[in-house]
Amino acid sequence: AAGRMAGGFTSPNPSSFTVYVDVNEPDRVRRQGVPRAAVAGGLIAVTMLLALAFNSSAPQPASLAATESHTSQKVQRMEAEYAHRETIYSVIHKATGHLGQDAKVLAQNLAFSTKPVLAGATKQQLAADCARSATYGKILGHFTELQTNLTDDKAYREKLDKDLKVASDDAYDAWIDQESTYREAASKKKTAEEAATFASGEFEKYKTAVATAEQKIQDDILPTEAEKQSLITQKAIVGTITELIKGMNTAATSTEKAARLAEVKVDIAQLETQKVSKGSKTNLAKLKKMTSNLAAVSADTITQALEILADLEAEMSNRITEITTAADNANTELNGAKAEKMKWEIKVVETSNTADKARADMQSADLKRQNLNGIYTVRKKNYEDLHASFDVDIAQYTSELAAVGTILGKVNEIVAACKAA
Repeated sequence: AAGRMAGGFTSPNPSSFTVYVDVNEPDRVRRQGVPRAAVAGGLIAVTMLLALAFNSSAPQPASLAATESHTSQKVQRMEAEYAHRETIYSVIHKATGHLGQDAKVLAQNLAFSTKPVLAGATKQQLAADCARSATYGKILGHFTELQTNLTDDKAYREKLDKDLKVASDDAYDAWIDQESTYREAASKKKTAEEAATFASGEFEKYKTAVATAEQKIQDDILPTEAEKQSLITQKAIVGTITELIKGMNTAATSTEKAARLAEVKVDIAQLETQKVSKGSKTNLAKLKKMTSNLAAVSADTITQALEILADLEAEMSNRITEITTAADNANTELNGAKAEKMKWEIKVVETSNTADKARADMQSADLKRQNLNGIYTVRKKNYEDLHASFDVDIAQYTSELAAVGTILGKVNEIVAACKAA
């Protein structure tokens, strides 16, 4: 009865195989010939005895190397002969295991016969052989079945080795491709994290800039706003005084001049209540002296007064412009810092999201890479484990098929002769 090997092929001798099953590769098969173990032990024992026998002759040193080489060659020839005989015994056992003793003896005699089976056979001998044609037919059938099974097993063994190699190579290619994908993802993650760090740094920089600009406005600009408003008021009063003094040149009567002078005095008094600069105070004192009474007012004093008033107005205008410019610059700086802060605040969110996605992509690629590496490691080991015995297995199949072919040739020769008789 024939056993069934993994993969669906029939093996005529189930006891000659040990089947290893892996969770990833259930079709892995390692062929082990059970009878060969005993024969191998016998070969070793015979070899050791031969070596002792040859060494006991104690050859002269000059011929020691040649003797050892000759001994080694003899041992190798004997080992080959025993291996050949073991193969023949193996195929006979496989083919005739369920046949009678007569068929077993016939098969063994045919297998070890060194002469053509019908060489010198008489008619009586041929007739005797032909009388056993039924037995020869059984032998022929069983050896033909064995030949088919061995051929299928050999083909399957070759295919299995090739398939496992392809699976290992494919797994390697997939792993290497994923390794490349992982490295690319890792590079993108690094770039994204650097961008996020940079954006965070820029945001913090402009956040500080906004705080600094706001503090500057609080400390330097806002206090000058009151000064600016006071200067605007002072400038308006100076303008009024200027117009009054200019009108004194064209006044028709002394009464009209006196009225204008009285208004000038009121306006000067109002200016003195304002917070003015040291230089403005000096000019105001001069102006006050010039307009203290009508008798002091002359064409020259009017001209001098107008010059003083022009200087006051220019000083106030310059200070107003200075305060306005400083405030404008401070607000421009603050608004610019706020715009940059907002821009980088948005970029912080965007780059952080990009970095999170890049990290997730890299982790996913890493998990897939590790998984594919694990698959490759398993498939590589499966192939290497099975391939380690490939040459031995194929050589054994080839040897057994040769032995079976020899026996079939002899049996066919007898069967054909009997049919022709």
